[in-house]
Amino acid sequence: MKKSMISRIGRAGAVVAVLGAAFAGVAAAPASAQADCGEGPWGSGERIKWCNAANGWGKLSTTTFWKPGGNPIEAQAVLLKDGKQVPMTVYLDRTTNPGGGHDPRVVVGSGFAGTRSVSYGQWYRGCATDDRGGFMCTAWVKVG
Repeated sequence: MKKSMISRIGRAGAVVAVLGAAFAGVAAAPASAQADCGEGPWGSGERIKWCNAANGWGKLSTTTFWKPGGNPIEAQAVLLKDGKQVPMTVYLDRTTNPGGGHDPRVVVGSGFAGTRSVSYGQWYRGCATDDRGGFMCTAWVKVG
């Protein structure tokens, strides 16, 4: 898939395709379950880091993109089930210290939340909620 064909939301779908093998090994789990994380090259000189979590709602993925020596590109979270976005509230939390406090819900969307207002050293985690008290989050993912 050519990078130029990937829109902001399309990039999330492409990430899920790239990470499909990682998702395949994650079985349904309680809402608080954590799963796998990784990093690698993405596109032309870009890097990607991700963490995934899954439960009966679907598979939640948090990703950060950046160019080494260049500008940070974006952070995003997407919740998918059977390859389609789940229309639940998805949001990104942000911090500079995953062991300390954080800025909650800096970006909120339905099935997808993303921002290009990122800086090196920031950490993001994606969360999904049923808006009735149930939620799941991925582990924290660093930009850079």
